Order: sequence, then C-alpha cells, then structure tokens
Amino acid sequence: MNKRNSHFAPKRFKGATSVIEEHRISQINMLRLAMEIIVEFDETSERVDVLLRRTIHDHQKTLDSRDKGLLTKYVRGIIQWKLRLDYLISKTLKSDASSFDPTMRAAYRLAAQILSEPPRSEEMAMVLADYALPKSHGKYREAVRNFIASFKTITIAIPMPNPKKNLSHSLSISFSHPVWLIERALSEWGEEGTRQFCEFNNREFAPALRVNTLKKNPADVQKSLDEEGVVTEKSRYSKNGLVVKNRHDIYSTESFKRGEFDIQAESSQLFCEWVDPKPGQTIWDACAGGGGKALAFSAVMKNSGKIYASDVNAFALEQLKIRADRAGSSNIEILNDLTVDVLNSYAGKVDIVVVDAPCSGLGVLQRNPDMRWRITPEAMARLAEEQAAILGKYTGLVKSGGKLVYATCTVFTDENENVVEAFLKNHEYFSIVNTVLKDCTDDRGFFKIFPQTHQLSGFFGCTMVRA
Repeated sequence: MNKRNSHFAPKRFKGATSVIEEHRISQINMLRLAMEIIVEFDETSERVDVLLRRTIHDHQKTLDSRDKGLLTKYVRGIIQWKLRLDYLISKTLKSDASSFDPTMRAAYRLAAQILSEPPRSEEMAMVLADYALPKSHGKYREAVRNFIASFKTITIAIPMPNPKKNLSHSLSISFSHPVWLIERALSEWGEEGTRQFCEFNNREFAPALRVNTLKKNPADVQKSLDEEGVVTEKSRYSKNGLVVKNRHDIYSTESFKRGEFDIQAESSQLFCEWVDPKPGQTIWDACAGGGGKALAFSAVMKNSGKIYASDVNAFALEQLKIRADRAGSSNIEILNDLTVDVLNSYAGKVDIVVVDAPCSGLGVLQRNPDMRWRITPEAMARLAEEQAAILGKYTGLVKSGGKLVYATCTVFTDENENVVEAFLKNHEYFSIVNTVLKDCTDDRGFFKIFPQTHQLSGFFGCTMVRA
C-alpha cells in the first residue's frame, strides 16, 4: 500500500497522494466532462463555446490548465469531425454509430478523436476506457478497450465513400459537413470550390488582431507582442492586421490591457476599410454586438464625428463599453433603449448606417465548427426574412446622399445578394454604389470574401446610397 508523501498536500482532490495522481484525476474528470458536453450538444444543439465556457467555469477548481486546454481541443474536434468519426466508428464496429446509447457514442467519438488528432495518445484513450466511463456504463469498459485496439489498426484501411458514386455524400463524410450544405456549395461553386471551402473550415483557427491606430502602429505592436512571447505576422490584406502564429493567451498581454490592439477577423477588418468612414461623419452600427466594427470605425475616423452603436443584446453592448474605454475610443455612443421615438429622432441625419445582420454564420465555420450542425435550410430562410426586416427598420435613419451598408458573415446568395435585391425592389430611392477594394469586390460592387478564394473567413457587404 502506497504511503502518503509527507511533503505533498492535495490541492484539488482530497485523498490524492502525489502530483501525478492529482493530474491523473484531473484527466479523468476532463474526459468525463468532454463526454457530457458531447451528449448535451447532441440533445440541445447549444453553442459549443457556451457549453465549454460554462463547464470550465463550473469545474475550474478540479481541472488544471493543461486539461482545460485538452477539454476544449477534444470537444471542438469531435464536433467538427463528428460525421467522419461516426463513419469510422460504424466501419470499425460494423454497427451504425447512430444506434448507440448517447453516452457510448460520445465515448467512442472521444476515443477516436484522441487517437486521430495530435497529440495522439493511446494512454489517454485507455484512461477513458478504464476510468472515465460513468458507473452506469462500467460494464462497457472492455468494449471501449477493444474498440481502441481495433481503431488503431484498421482505420487507415477504411476508404472514404466513392465520390463517383455519390459526390455530395462522399464530400459530406470526408470533410464532416452536412449533406445539404455540401449540395448548396456544389450548386454555387462546383466540386473544386466546395472542396476548398470545406478544407478551409477544417483548418486550425489562428486569431487575427487589429492594431488600434489611435494608440500605436502595427510595427510597434508587433514588437511589443514579440517581447511578450506572442509570435505574429502581418496580415495579407488588412492594413492594420496581425495574425497570431503561436499558442498564447493574448488577453493576458500588457499590449492588450493597454488597448493597443483588439481581436477582429481579418475579413471583418477589410469590411471596415471598405466601408471607408470619414472623420467627422455620423455612423450608426445597427447590429453592433461586441463592437469590433464600431471600434475599427472609430480608429479610421481618428475619434472624430459620432458612432452610434445599438444591439438587442445588452450584455454585448456592455462589453463594447469596456472595449471602447480600453481602446480610448471616445466617439462611440451606446444606445441601450432603442424605442421607435429614439429612432425617429435620428431620422434622415446619419451619413452611414451599417446593418451587419444576424445570419447563418456559414462563412465562419473555421472558428465555429458547431454552426454546420446547428443551421438548417429552414433556418436560413427565416434568417433572410429577419434580415430584410432589420434593413427596413433602419432605412429612415439614412440622410439624402447617405449610405446604407448591409453585411453578413455568410457566403450564400440566399442571405446576401437575394436580400439586397429584394430590398431594392421595395425601396427604389436606394441604389447600389460600386465601392471598390482590390481583390474583395465583384463587378457590381458587392464586397465578397470567400474562404476558398481568400483563405479568410467569409464576409459579404453591399453599399446602397439614398437619393
């Protein structure tokens, strides 16, 4: 019987006799939580970032920092690759994965993910089999062990479905995207464009930073971050963007705390450059969210003029206030209580109204892998109706000669060109402005960023001027 080391005092787990034992218990806890999240996602389709954030918060005392990172990596990986994983599980066990009990399906997916993606760890997979299954499923430990042994040896030989027999099914399994999404992509871009779209969505996400030119220039911020251990490179398109190239908690850097940069996707940064607000103008950010675009506009406008930010999400606007204070953006006014009377008081007074409408988010699947399973064609149709309604709501704010800018972070015509064309049919006093930004606009002046073309998350924009 092992004796307790007299110099060791358990930090998280009562009864642990060594640092190694504490770490093993943390691992087991992490694996159990990963299975619980996967089961909950399948049952509720809740956003994976919400599930992870809540779980880590509730268990922060019993997970060490390494296992918090692994929990996030495993869960996001399983959700991203779940269709392909289920295919491989079904072939390995010669039984349809969809027929399994939800907990067992989650256990098989987790074991397969641990063995498929770096750092591949048979030891971790065996910890799952031997210790992490809930008591109610203890009798299946041997089944999971056998699956691990089989998966290691035969998955390399399992072929993906033949694209010549059924192209959409083959691409769906190979890239783990729903069939309906593959079919939509094939109809708009063909096979090669669809493959490139899916490949981009499955790549590891690298955070993009927008340098806050109210405080610093990109070269100085890049130097400061390098001194703090954050490796970055200049964005390929955005004037003031940096891309993080190593794993680092960028929120803990002194550069971030000083407000010298903020987190913003490069495609969103490009959109803000394309909108081209001028110092002294009045801008209305109608779906401001956490305020990434409002902050970018503020920097371009050199803190002059006025930016009104409104959103239905009060918490997001609170975050915008915090971010604006940190950035030193003093020309942003947050409008929490947006009544009809408030809207009417600004009628015909705004130079540029930006409506970055709620959308399917199918342009940002790389950083939100769960969206591919949460969105349906029916949901897209409902969103298109909502987008049209929001555009109509803010039309009256635009002054004569002013601009109404419609934007989404999706890539299909249903929520983009079709919404704009329907709007113009009912609002003949608006017309499209052919605003050109090199490599990012088409012949009609639509702002388009496609993952398969630009290797950036998707974005769409259209500027319409009021007569």
